[in-house]
Amino acid sequence: MSLGNRIKELREKNGKTQLDVSKYLDVTYQTIYKYEKDIAVPPADAIIKLAEYFNVTTDYLLGRTDEPNDIIKDKNLHMAAYSDIDLAKLAQLEPKKKKAIVDNINNMIEMFYEEFGKKEE
Repeated sequence: MSLGNRIKELREKNGKTQLDVSKYLDVTYQTIYKYEKDIAVPPADAIIKLAEYFNVTTDYLLGRTDEPNDIIKDKNLHMAAYSDIDLAKLAQLEPKKKKAIVDNINNMIEMFYEEFGKKEE
């Protein structure tokens, strides 16, 4: 499956319009149309943003794997073993909101370590 087909499939699966995606990437909706039709190829930074937006790996977008988020799954399984966080709900959030939550959690962990020190193993 081509990069354009993957973008279109993910956009439709997530109930997004070309305009929604274009606003996120700060490009025109015509640009998204060109990406989806394989008329134009998104630059590397846009591919990274698209992967974040749709919660998939860049490898999936580029057709290097058929698993949309195998790396994310592995990381989440590890995290889930030590967490009461509902990772399924977290995964459904918009990328900017998800990043804000993860950043806040990481900041709280860092503040905890600064206050109490890291546990010796």
